[in-house]
Amino acid sequence: MAATTRLQQVIRVIKERLRGKDCRVKIEKHRVVEDTEYLRLIIICSEGFEAHIREFLISGKIVRYSYQLIVGKEVALRYDNAPHHPEVKTHPHHKHKNGRIHPLHNYSLEAFLGEALSMVSP
Repeated sequence: MAATTRLQQVIRVIKERLRGKDCRVKIEKHRVVEDTEYLRLIIICSEGFEAHIREFLISGKIVRYSYQLIVGKEVALRYDNAPHHPEVKTHPHHKHKNGRIHPLHNYSLEAFLGEALSMVSP
């Protein structure tokens, strides 16, 4: 039996978190080469928002990620670990929200989806 890929795990998390929402998942890119995996997908929801998910893994460990919530044409929320904000206590993990940079203690996909849904749900 083949090992579960991160993409399969991500799809499962998305389905669990977005249960009841009218959303579809578009896989933009998925590549597995030896012990590396790269995935890029877009969650498109009829309520007028999208979430862009990118991850790069080595030996099953996420080494680079970016999760973005887009409402209309604006990036409303982004979690990432690009090392461009060394002043943040949780460097390199941080989030962009309301035009500001914030520390990011829980940088899981589940945490991102939870915060994103709280921003778009009435």
